[in-house]
Amino acid sequence: TFSVIVKAPGCPPLSSDPFSLVSCSEVRNGVEDQFHPVGDVCELNCQPGYVIPKGRQQWSTKTCLSNGIWSNDIIHLCQKHQNPQLSRGCEDYTVVVDNLTVSFPVPVSTPVFKAFNDTEAAVSCSLPQVIAYGTHVNNCTATDAELGTASSCTFSVIVKAPGCPPLSSDPFSL
Repeated sequence: TFSVIVKAPGCPPLSSDPFSLVSCSEVRNGVEDQFHPVGDVCELNCQPGYVIPKGRQQWSTKTCLSNGIWSNDIIHLCQKHQNPQLSRGCEDYTVVVDNLTVSFPVPVSTPVFKAFNDTEAAVSCSLPQVIAYGTHVNNCTATDAELGTASSCTFSVIVKAPGCPPLSSDPFSL
């Protein structure tokens, strides 16, 4: 005697990372190891606190193909939802305009923020340059386009005129 096992064509169960949930178009009656039928469409969604970066969203939908494999096998899509991190700048500073080495308009330094994938986040500031003496407040916002998150910071730029050296007096002056 012998046994014949017949399996319907389909795809193996999808595995996922610990931060995502898989939902599929075909109901499989709660059997986790059952194959998915050809044409089944599954989508990976992230758990709260995680997000699929925009550049990876095309991989979140998977279709079971007639050859028994999924249309893509990328499962580690979810990234921790985090704002860009300040890595340099955003500190108050003073500039002396002497019209020799520094003159108006004075460019204002832009802080540097890191995005989730260790690239620089896009930064826009309210004050690209200053054109007058005094204290100027600069508000900056960093945006991580991949995660859709933002951070901000504020700092002051103090612009001064050069001062005169202290007056020296001779021994006969009061």
